[in-house]
Amino acid sequence: MLSGKKTYMTAAGGVLAAVGAWLSGDMELGVTINIVITSLLAVFLRKGVKTDTSAGSDNSNS
Repeated sequence: MLSGKKTYMTAAGGVLAAVGAWLSGDMELGVTINIVITSLLAVFLRKGVKTDTSAGSDNSNS
């Protein structure tokens, strides 16, 4: 059910937690930006690995 979606959900949770902590005053803006960028990096890395793996398996089946 969650195959391939765990990374996206974790990244979204990280972004929401960081923004929530910043809005409540528990975290500085610089730390919040760092967490948001790191979470987005995880999403793009996951997407890139999946795309590269899918392309590689298609070429080997031909």
